[in-house]
Amino acid sequence: MGSKMLGHLFRRLNSTKRALNDVGIPKGKPKWAPLKRLPRASMAMIRELYSIDPKGNHPQYLADKFNVSFWAIKRILKSKWEPPTEVAERQDRKVEEARKLFVKKQKLEALKRRSAESNLKTFKSRLGQRRSGEPAQQRNGRLADYRQSVANSSKRPAFTYARHPVHAENQRRREAEHPRA
Repeated sequence: MGSKMLGHLFRRLNSTKRALNDVGIPKGKPKWAPLKRLPRASMAMIRELYSIDPKGNHPQYLADKFNVSFWAIKRILKSKWEPPTEVAERQDRKVEEARKLFVKKQKLEALKRRSAESNLKTFKSRLGQRRSGEPAQQRNGRLADYRQSVANSSKRPAFTYARHPVHAENQRRREAEHPRA
């Protein structure tokens, strides 16, 4: 490549970098934005566990136990900042309200599930009875007897795939391999 061509490429590259910086792509180190935030009580527990036994409760172990990243644990252990008491109380109230709401939703879902299961059982039991009032157990017994008689009979079942040549060939092969009694 000629020197003019290289100069043109470098100028173009530099202008692209300047344009990206003008757009607002941050330079240097990105800002810390964890995917999961722990409540203050959990942070206090992490600090307490680490102070009791630093070798047993190393950051990777704590990260696995609290389901956060290793670097989040390192930052929690390094940080000594505590919010003012008013802010801490407000945060604790929010956490408690969220927990109560979660428990209430769980109970409601469990109640809906139980209700749906009982409705399904009722529906099945009603479905099991014919219009004549025949209970499901008697009908199931008659159905089992019919299936057994069809399996023991030498007649072909009413439904067959024998209309298509491939299915007929497969059916003949199956019957040759497993003859009926």
